[in-house]
Amino acid sequence: MIVFAHVGEDEILKIKSHSLIVKILTQPGSKSSAQIPIEQIERLKILFAQSDYPVQFEHGVFSMSDNVIVSRGKLMGLKGEIVGVANDCSIVRISVDFLGGAILEIKSADIEKITK
Repeated sequence: MIVFAHVGEDEILKIKSHSLIVKILTQPGSKSSAQIPIEQIERLKILFAQSDYPVQFEHGVFSMSDNVIVSRGKLMGLKGEIVGVANDCSIVRISVDFLGGAILEIKSADIEKITK
């Protein structure tokens, strides 16, 4: 399993001490932990979402009433508001005024939160 986390060096030491942690990704030729830009992590999520094998991400970034935009797929560019989130956060329901208030179920990997 691969886990990405926003943590400081002191927290990495705690994580490394856990018996189930096999390796912390490091910079090539270094012992310091790698810092992966958010943009690259987002690209990995898209890549994994198109995988032939199941890949699961804990999104947890969407809340009720969040404004979102579809970032990929046939509905790319469509804006809506979160009106429901599945238990595992992989599917969200969005209300889309453009479609007469229709409610769509869409993969959370296919949407982005609109920040004001």
